[in-house]
Amino acid sequence: MAQYEGKWQWWAGSNEEWMTVGPCDTREQVIAEATDDRIGEDLVDGKWILAFHIVEARQDPLRVADWIGADRLLEYAEDNIADSDRVGAENDDGPWFPATDDQEADLIARVKAACDDWQTAHGLKFKSFTFSHTRNGADVVVPHPDPAEAD
Repeated sequence: MAQYEGKWQWWAGSNEEWMTVGPCDTREQVIAEATDDRIGEDLVDGKWILAFHIVEARQDPLRVADWIGADRLLEYAEDNIADSDRVGAENDDGPWFPATDDQEADLIARVKAACDDWQTAHGLKFKSFTFSHTRNGADVVVPHPDPAEAD
């Protein structure tokens, strides 16, 4: 699944929820950029500082196979046929698609493989703006680079 792993990069923001600086290759670079952008200006004890959050994070591409619901396909099929005109006769109340655990696991694996093949064949890279993984988060406080220009 290497094609679905993003690169670890550094980000910064005024809080843990919203990163406005990044991506950067190093911790030092993201701190410098956040400082240049004057993220988290605050007046504390009469001194202007910058206080922000940094995190090392990945934004892995989205894999359709992880979100297609392959593990619920037989359940969906049962629900869909139950809601159709195809069944409904007396004593025709399912289950209509009985499968062993091994057979269902095989179906799930095959559907996920088909999704991966389709995504790869078309060069599709889907993404979201949220991080898939984070590590090394920290709150950073640095002196304001130009207190005379602070808000």
